[in-house]
Amino acid sequence: MRVNEQKCVSGLRFKFSLLEAFNWLNRFRGELSAKNIEDEGLENMYFALKAAVDSLKNAKERSCGKLAVIAGSAALNNAQGASGKAIGYFLHGFSLCVQDKEKLSASELALCFYEGARNVSQDGEFLEKGSIINLVKNLAQDCLEMSRGNPSLIEVVQKVYDSARASLSPDEKDALEAAKIAELEAKGFVHFFEGILRYNLGQSRRVKSRTKLISVLTPFGKISSDFCFRVEFVLEAKSVDNTYLNTLLNSLGDSVSIESNHNNLKNRTKIVLRTQLPELVFDGVADLGKLLFVKVEDMAGNNNADYAS
Repeated sequence: MRVNEQKCVSGLRFKFSLLEAFNWLNRFRGELSAKNIEDEGLENMYFALKAAVDSLKNAKERSCGKLAVIAGSAALNNAQGASGKAIGYFLHGFSLCVQDKEKLSASELALCFYEGARNVSQDGEFLEKGSIINLVKNLAQDCLEMSRGNPSLIEVVQKVYDSARASLSPDEKDALEAAKIAELEAKGFVHFFEGILRYNLGQSRRVKSRTKLISVLTPFGKISSDFCFRVEFVLEAKSVDNTYLNTLLNSLGDSVSIESNHNNLKNRTKIVLRTQLPELVFDGVADLGKLLFVKVEDMAGNNNADYAS
């Protein structure tokens, strides 16, 4: 198995991008809780997004389109309150655009973001006037313009984040104690898109020079010790530089185990580690040989997946 380059969004990339968006939103969940507001801040957005992530736990589908439909339906069916409906309508609109596509090009991704934002804007009678309305309208316009060009994947996710953040009021960019539901919903979307950006920025740093690879693989300096995934696979290669491999894997995670001559086969090395970004691990070792028996276990939410070689 060879990890896809950054020219498209595979089903695997969609799953991990959504999970990182959920994890990133969860980091700010307490700070974004409303006080004396009936909507309970972003709790409803959190639970709708959690339903989407949980729905992918046992999904056997591999295509981006089928996974998007599963997640979008789960989010919409579990949407409560304004913030929950907002993210539910967004993911549902996104999934309708993806349809049955195996992968998404960058332009197609921009178009799907457009459809998601447009879906919220058109069916958003439940939304309060303010930042959230401005956010989805501006986002729809920006994404539609990008879909007509030839952007890169990173340009799309960066633009989506920048567009969402630009829609916040000046005070809201620096302070999380929003007084209005609309600002809370908008801030939640910003963190959602920020999580997607963070994950894909990490995926974009692949270089062929092994001397440079380790120093640039992590998107924001050294990866946090708050690891989410247990990754296990077998590397099939004629020869493996264990020193390089050990340094690489320890820069991306912890609890690294490297077993040479796995099952008494000289050309197979079994690798186990904990990491935040499984695809980043796969990307780092892709040039070393063939990956077999790949398993990824979400240690926090049990979103487990087996990937055929």
